[in-house]
Amino acid sequence: MARSRAKPVNRLSQEQRFVIVRKRGQGVPVADLAREFGVTPRTIYYTLQTDRSRQIDGRVRSEVVNVRLTAQELSRFDAVLARREIASRAEA
Repeated sequence: MARSRAKPVNRLSQEQRFVIVRKRGQGVPVADLAREFGVTPRTIYYTLQTDRSRQIDGRVRSEVVNVRLTAQELSRFDAVLARREIASRAEA
């Protein structure tokens, strides 16, 4: 007897997760996000919950780290921040 094949899982990249959180914050409905990214609404809710948990974990005391970078490394770092729409290096 032939086995039924499970539907392939559409895994979200970290970039997609950032976009989902940002768009939901702008008021885009969960159903629209699920359709756009090809996932279930439950996946969207899970992504949002994971982000909230990460923010709570972020409140835990952390250490300040100083790093020496070349001009090229700093330029690349700033480019990553811009792509992620992070306003300042301090927020990174």
